[in-house]
Amino acid sequence: MPQPEAADEQTMVVTAAPTTVSELDTPAAVSVVNGDEMRRCRAARQSL
Repeated sequence: MPQPEAADEQTMVVTAAPTTVSELDTPAAVSVVNGDEMRRCRAARQSL
């Protein structure tokens, strides 16, 4: 599984709506990042 770039310091705001959409029906490439991956990325960034 690819790891997110820890050196990227850009802020990204993510919002969601409670609807189900197939990945095949989305207009762009999508990746799923779960809470564990976000915590690992944050911990790696803080340890730099």
